[in-house]
Amino acid sequence: MDYPTSNRVPPPPMHHQIPSHPSHSMHHPQHPLLSNQLQPINPETHTSMWLDDPYAVSNTSVSQRDSGFNSRAASLRSIESTVTNTTGPLHHGPTTASAYEQIPPPPPLPPDHENIHPQYAEMQPAPVPQSRPEPSQVIPELLNLLMEDDAVIIREAVLLTHVLVKEGGEGRSEVIRNRDLIHALLESFSKDVGDGKVIYVLANLFHALSQQQEGLRAILDCGGIPRLIQILDSPDSTVNFVVTTLHNFLIVLQEQSANEIDRCNGTQSFINLLHSSNDKLLTLVSDCLLKMSSCNLNSKLFIQNSEECVQRLLSIFDTTKYDKLLLTISKLFPIISSGNEIIKRVFLQLNALSIFEKQIRLTKSIRIRHNCLIALRNISDQATRMRDVESLLQQLAGILLTDDHQSVLCSIGILSNLTADNRTNKSLLVKLNGVQTLMQKLMMNADGNDDLIEAALCTLRHVTARHDLENEAREAIRKSYGIGNIVKLLRDKNFKEHWGIIKATVATRMRDVESLLQQLAGILLTDDHQSVLCSIGILSNLTADNRTNKSLLVKLNGVQTLMQKLMMNADGNDDLIEAALCTLRHVTARHDLENEAREAIRKSYGIGNIVKLLRDKNFKEHWGIIKATVGLIKNLSLSPTIISQLCEQNAFRRLIELLINIDRERTKIYDENKQYLHQFDVMIEIILGALNNLVKDSSCKTIIKEMNCISIIIRYSNIPPCSLQQIASILLKELNIDRDRNQLNDSSSHQQFNNNNNNNNNHMIDSRHIRQQ
Repeated sequence: MDYPTSNRVPPPPMHHQIPSHPSHSMHHPQHPLLSNQLQPINPETHTSMWLDDPYAVSNTSVSQRDSGFNSRAASLRSIESTVTNTTGPLHHGPTTASAYEQIPPPPPLPPDHENIHPQYAEMQPAPVPQSRPEPSQVIPELLNLLMEDDAVIIREAVLLTHVLVKEGGEGRSEVIRNRDLIHALLESFSKDVGDGKVIYVLANLFHALSQQQEGLRAILDCGGIPRLIQILDSPDSTVNFVVTTLHNFLIVLQEQSANEIDRCNGTQSFINLLHSSNDKLLTLVSDCLLKMSSCNLNSKLFIQNSEECVQRLLSIFDTTKYDKLLLTISKLFPIISSGNEIIKRVFLQLNALSIFEKQIRLTKSIRIRHNCLIALRNISDQATRMRDVESLLQQLAGILLTDDHQSVLCSIGILSNLTADNRTNKSLLVKLNGVQTLMQKLMMNADGNDDLIEAALCTLRHVTARHDLENEAREAIRKSYGIGNIVKLLRDKNFKEHWGIIKATVATRMRDVESLLQQLAGILLTDDHQSVLCSIGILSNLTADNRTNKSLLVKLNGVQTLMQKLMMNADGNDDLIEAALCTLRHVTARHDLENEAREAIRKSYGIGNIVKLLRDKNFKEHWGIIKATVGLIKNLSLSPTIISQLCEQNAFRRLIELLINIDRERTKIYDENKQYLHQFDVMIEIILGALNNLVKDSSCKTIIKEMNCISIIIRYSNIPPCSLQQIASILLKELNIDRDRNQLNDSSSHQQFNNNNNNNNNHMIDSRHIRQQ
């Protein structure tokens, strides 16, 4: 294509003047397409508008239907101005008819361009052709223009291509089918001279192509997404087009486009855009992040671990009044808050509790409220030590009175977490009549949602112990006729399928559980193995550090029943054996009927079966069973009449063998797994306690000297003062052995114990109280 060569320069136009003829604004007036660019479009045949030409996709995903705004691809119909406007695709705002009744001409060139290319001033308007050229004839010429190095020529070529795409029909199809043209357009991004004009018109063009599924496919196939990601640091007028285009990709091509965006580090680029002050752009960016987290696992993990993302989203959520942006960000919070504990603490440090509570109180959107409650439930397990949450607790207590099932379920879950090990929150919930409301919800849903039942029971368990108003909480349950309903759950719920509910039903500090214990003791007499197993586990919890429950179980002949189950399953289910042994250990010490419990075991001919477990079970594989067995033997040896039977069954020798083996293993793991040392020390202390009770039999003193374990006991008696050192010293005194005359020369072992027991002294003293139950 030739250009005029005259050097005559016309006077520059005034700024307020408009070129008298459309040809003056174009470099190539003789092109047939340009001569028709101002012709009105026939609305009956025009198909370039998105609303008239939707994607050929019939099924939409849930995320698309539930978006906070129109999730369909953006429309040229909604752009307030075409490529002559520099404000970007404000497709959320109102439009005017004049914006799409005709295609406006490209903007006139500035005076400096006319001076640079004076030959363009000589161009004369070409006569209007009788017929338009075919797109197949225009595209090769456009390709030639795109190969030029002149940014002005490239910009005009892009504008011409945009006209073809916007008019739709065969022209748009030809552009989409011509991959060489798409490649050339993408390469043109690098030919911008720094003023951003070429990048702007290219972003506009690809935005227009993205309004059709075939156009998106063409851009993807030609590697367009990396190019688009690279220009996300452009001015807002360009970024608007780029983000809208990427958003269209995520709507239509979903996983495929999300994977490509993730490969180009697009997720971080989206997060960087959260610093914008444009609410509509932020809405698009937030929805892009939401779709990335749904379609790409790497992006989801990246977002869940990005403190910058959480900080920006919370800041926007706290300040914006734009409903669509609030809804979109609220959908991200449940996803991000379901991540690791570190990001949950970041939420709390950024005052997320107050921000969510404010939105729950002020919003009129049920979906925003639900999303905030879900996020609160996710992070509340790390908020048990948070202060000044009275307003949040009041809000949650008020939600319990509503009929919104989803909100009620989330609120109870949050209350369960906030009342765990927090005395202030427990008392405050009682003052807010939360116990009565929880009981009401529990009784109304006894046969309904298991998640609600379990959360309500856990919350009630928390508020009925360890705070100033615990008695008031228990009385509130009693006055609500809740005891019967709670016990009824044990009968109606299948243990195997509803273990969480059954476990939550039982609180170790709960009073007036006689009916519950009777129910459990009755279950032990059945042949339902799973129910028996769960019942024994519950009894083990109820009899731990509770004198009343221990005595009550003895009165209900629970000891005999447990021994029967233990002997029947001696070679069977390890869980049942361990739970039964723990329960028997609890009821054989520290309550009024402990002697009766020990006698019941002796009369059940159970001593031999208990000692047999020390021989048959390997302590490495059955640590829990061995520990419970030794503890039970220790309690049984408190009765002089049982000591002789234990010795007859070689219990003393078995305990010494176990002591030697565990001491040897403890020495081996000292340098490898120091975290397990405390467990070994606890076991050794229980063994020494049992030996101390058994040496009252004279035959046992002879055995302990024959088995060469005195040195081990002396070594433990020389460690720094702690419960283990005390019991070892008492045992040596019982054996009439002076530990000062038998000091060991194993200084390394002594130092080993110094290091360990200085760290674990308090823990071992505390654990002793539990072991002697």
